[in-house]
Amino acid sequence: MTQLRRIGRSELTTPPLILGGNVFGWTADLATSFAVLDAFVAGGGRMIDTADVYSAWAPGHAGGESETVIGQWLRQRGRREDVMITTKVGMLPIDGVKGLSPAHIARAAEARLPYTPIAYLEAHIEQGPVLEAEGLALGTVTGIAAQLRYEVQVEGQAGHAGTTAMPLRRDALAGAAEMIAAIEEIARAAASDVVATVGRIEARPGAANVIPGAVRFTIDVRSGAEGRRDAAAAGILAAIGAIAGRRGLAARWEEINNLPASPCAEPLMALMDSAIASTGQRPFRLVSGAGHDAMVMAALCPVAMLFIRCEKGISHNPAENVEVADVAAGFAAMMAFIDSLGDTL
Repeated sequence: MTQLRRIGRSELTTPPLILGGNVFGWTADLATSFAVLDAFVAGGGRMIDTADVYSAWAPGHAGGESETVIGQWLRQRGRREDVMITTKVGMLPIDGVKGLSPAHIARAAEARLPYTPIAYLEAHIEQGPVLEAEGLALGTVTGIAAQLRYEVQVEGQAGHAGTTAMPLRRDALAGAAEMIAAIEEIARAAASDVVATVGRIEARPGAANVIPGAVRFTIDVRSGAEGRRDAAAAGILAAIGAIAGRRGLAARWEEINNLPASPCAEPLMALMDSAIASTGQRPFRLVSGAGHDAMVMAALCPVAMLFIRCEKGISHNPAENVEVADVAAGFAAMMAFIDSLGDTL
């Protein structure tokens, strides 16, 4: 930060720092959070977060307990000039989105700022158990995994649970169960960073005394390398087709999401390794299986990510927890990273 300030605002062609809204989450100590945000903006920082911006100024929106800290700060301070909306292809000053209607917000996708950010740095809990298993508080993220998602429809024949003999059944749910077991086995057999998940399943007609005639489920396949991801997905779809054929079922699938891998910038990873070492911790690199804001920002500038250990790797769950000491170490690493980034300019 010192080196960035030393350059002088007049010599910069881009805001020195950009802060994403979900860094703050919820806290009862709004005064402290507001003071941090005030200092951040006073130092030349900018904030980006469509949801926070919209919650603060959307017509007819009254805020509420669920409103984020940044949303509340925007509502009370009214600092529209300090906020930007970000999309996959560009960023737009909030004053360029008149009325903040969804239609106007979509215009951000057509806009680019007249400058390119120096870099984007994001800190996040790991949302996984690797750092905890390694006994480490911090890790350098190498990139965000490629993601591929399908919706699968399996069709059989509904029938009475008591009168249809087992050899004569075309049970869509039993077939789907075998398919799901095959999905897990294929991902395990890859013996790599490939993961595959069936996160949603629906059987119809859904009566206790009726053989399911139709099942719909989703498949989520991820890997740090698109080739490994695609090979696993091909094996999974082949297995689904073979199981359906053997059981007299019909199976079809639709690709509903396909995101490429998003690597972090190698020079920034090296700076992050050094920043982590400066806190007394052993540098360690790992890939992110979850998606992050950095995926979007990578289209605009080089990105870096810092992972912070979370208890048992739990996230998206009320049991999610991170130690204050680990957060403090993460903050120290971020500051060291920013100082070293200033030295490279």
